[in-house]
Amino acid sequence: MDVNGPSAAAVIGTEFTLIGVAAALIGARIYLRLVIQDLPLITSDILVCVAWVFTVASASYDIVFHKMGVLHSHVAYTLEGYDGTPEDVELVWKLQWSGQFPFFTAFYLCKATLLSLYARFFPIFMETRRKILW
Repeated sequence: MDVNGPSAAAVIGTEFTLIGVAAALIGARIYLRLVIQDLPLITSDILVCVAWVFTVASASYDIVFHKMGVLHSHVAYTLEGYDGTPEDVELVWKLQWSGQFPFFTAFYLCKATLLSLYARFFPIFMETRRKILW
């Protein structure tokens, strides 16, 4: 491995492998709830599905960056070493800016999923535990 970190292919492969594992676990959870237990979906089920969609959108930016040549090990995060045209540099900066939205949306939806799941574990009458949770 290079001192600058793993290759772009390794990063993208790892991202989508983890996304696939998450999809399998989410699918098992939905299957358990809908088919085996015959229960309706709860808030945390819907939130985790939406978070997964935003995670795929966030990881897809890396594919675009790889195709543009930004993910090479010699290119810094400030785009030093990037040999694109000024229009490409501007596009990369715009993509980096817009790529933050799906990333942080997925991040906070995962947190909301956990909080809604924990709120279900700790009912209303457990006031002290709910305050500690929040």
